[in-house]
Amino acid sequence: HKESDFYIITASGPANLNTTPLQSAWSDIQCCVVLLKQAGWPNNIEFLADIWGSVALMLGRAKEALPAAKEAAAARPSLEVVQRNLEILAVHEGDNESALEANERRAESADRTFSRISILHQARKYHACLATIEAECELLPKMHERYPVSLVLGVLAAEHLLFKDRAEALLAQ
Repeated sequence: HKESDFYIITASGPANLNTTPLQSAWSDIQCCVVLLKQAGWPNNIEFLADIWGSVALMLGRAKEALPAAKEAAAARPSLEVVQRNLEILAVHEGDNESALEANERRAESADRTFSRISILHQARKYHACLATIEAECELLPKMHERYPVSLVLGVLAAEHLLFKDRAEALLAQ
């Protein structure tokens, strides 16, 4: 990938987003969520999970979507997209414990580790944040777009904890 291949936009979508089609989609998504819940959260929830979370964020309905997302994630702990959906919604709503639980259920990956570092820092769990970046720093892909942010979060955690030597060691990476 080239740097120009990556786009970062806010969770609410681009500034000129036309929400009319999203409102219509939200109604359909909510109907599907109700039906999937009644069916016991079958595996095909994974086909809806990413758009469910994305539309909820873009319409400012993350708080509304969060309880059902927690239920779906608990019912289907092995479905990565369902866990990622809960993680994102929970982070957005400041429910760091739910975000960490969903993160823990995700498959081991660099993305999971980068997310965990961010969630731990947001939750002000500075010891765990620092320990995670220190343990994983050599294993994480340094060219990944999230590597510098994770490294800085580790440095900030170390400085918050007054571990100047550990902050400097991370800065040397």
